[in-house]
Formats: sequence, structure tokens, C-alpha cells
Amino acid sequence: MDDQDPTSADAEWKKIQQNTFTRWVNDKLKTINEYVYNVETDLSDGILLIKLLEVLSHKKLRRYVKRPTFKAQRLENASVALKFIEDESIRLVNIDASDIVKGNLKLILGLIWTLILKYSISIPLTYFDGENNMTPKQALLKWVREKVPDLEITDFTRSWDDGRAIAALVNFVEPRVCPDWRTFDPCSALENATKAMSGAEELLHVPMLMDPADIVNPKRDELSVMTYVSLFVGLRVTEPVARSEPPDKTECQFPANELTEPVNGAMPSEKTEGQLPADELTYPVEGPESPEKTGTNLNHQERLSANFLPLK
Repeated sequence: MDDQDPTSADAEWKKIQQNTFTRWVNDKLKTINEYVYNVETDLSDGILLIKLLEVLSHKKLRRYVKRPTFKAQRLENASVALKFIEDESIRLVNIDASDIVKGNLKLILGLIWTLILKYSISIPLTYFDGENNMTPKQALLKWVREKVPDLEITDFTRSWDDGRAIAALVNFVEPRVCPDWRTFDPCSALENATKAMSGAEELLHVPMLMDPADIVNPKRDELSVMTYVSLFVGLRVTEPVARSEPPDKTECQFPANELTEPVNGAMPSEKTEGQLPADELTYPVEGPESPEKTGTNLNHQERLSANFLPLK
């Protein structure tokens, strides 16, 4: 967690980080119809933490207390979760079951960040980019710089100030969102980020783990930016949609002098475009008393079928 203390009262990024991490957890839990309102308290019995680990790892954890009512049972569940994390070769620092049960926000956010590093950054980068000899931060930054070579992106803080970096990254994945990102006004940071992130959510279904205002906030949380950016790793680049040619205006039109249509059994005095010959259009209607009727004067409850005979 570096030198950032998510429990510090004067840290503006504290709320950004907690919101981002909570949204990340919920994005994973939604696949099993679970939801966390507050990571500080909602993980305290170990149940949702265990379910989160099962979603992330695609594995089932060993038996645990499904309905813990006593503190000892909550501690047991939290211990099961932490033991599983260690068995997955994920290094934990200064956290034990009691910290989860008591709701130690700083350590819980640190635990969630450890899971993000493993399952949202390290594994995807290794799979899609083959990076395994760098730190997760270095590998992710390298990936971003390769995808957005037109901007000098050197970190996950100041490089994202004006909203153009996220717009350029989204454009790499989906060119329809921000094809004109190079013309974006650096002074319109919020507008730039909003267009890019909203488009990514709509067309790519990338969840907005951060608010646009947070990613361009000078006091943004670096770990939150990394978490959001990691969602784009491995997404397929979409080719621009080809514009179809408008149909020929004369397509499907009939010669005006060859088609007529009966109106209530009477023929119009002049033939108009789109009409069929009256003597060649019949409407057989099924029914006990009306085996066949012609013209357009039909009961709306009767089943209608039409036979079109070739023109002579």
C-alpha cells in the first residue's frame, strides 16, 4: 500500500480507494448475485470473503460455517479464507482473522488490493502479454505505454490528469468511442474522461469502478487507477463498423401502369403505383359460413391469406 494510509482522516484519496475496491468486489460477486455495501463490515463473518475467493479462483473452499452466529465461528471462517489465500501463493502482510472480524479498514483494503494484484493484474498480464519478470505495476505500465504510444504515460497519477490518457486507451480497444481523442482539450479533463469511460461501459461493458471525476482528480488514488486500467487488459480491439450503402430508391417499386388494387369491390378510375389487378387478387377466408371473400371488406377476427397471381 506504499505510504498511503486509507484510514487517514485528511487523505482525500481514502474515499476514492474504498469506493473503487468496493465496486471491484461487487463486480466479481455479481456473478453469484451477492453484494457488498461496506467492505469494512460486510466481510466480518467471512462468508462473502470466501465466496469472493471462490469466484476469483474458480475453486471451492473447504467446509466453513454457513450461518455464523458466534464470534468464534466468524473467526473460523476468516481463518479459512486467509489459509486459502496463502495456499494460492499470495503473500499476506500483517493481517489475521481478527482484523477481518473487527473490521480493520486499512488491513481489509490491503487484503483486497492483494487480490486485485493477483487476479486482475498479474494473471491477465501474464496470460495476454507474457510478462512475468516485472512487478505488476511495471508490467501494467509497460502494457499501457505499448497500447498508447502517442502519449507519454509514465505513471498512474499525473499522466491521467487531463482525461486524454484514458480516452486514448479506450480508443485503442474500441475505436468508435473516442476516435477524435487527439483533439481533446486538456483543459476539459472531466468531459474527456466522462466520454471515454461512459463509452467503455456502454460498448465494452467495462464497469466504471472509478468516477470520471476521480480519475482526473489530482489527489486520485494510484491503486484505484491501476485497478480500473487493468480491466482493459486482454480486451479485443474492435474494427470500425463499415457503413452500408443506402438502398436504391427504385428498389421494390412496381410500374404504375401494371398494378391496381380493389377498394371495397370498386376499381379506382386511375391506376396508381403499388396496386395489383383486382381480378387477380383474392383473399380466401376460413370460416363456416364464408369459405371465400374478395376485396378488403373483411371482419378483423377472420384469418386472412392472400394469393398473388403473376401478371400477364
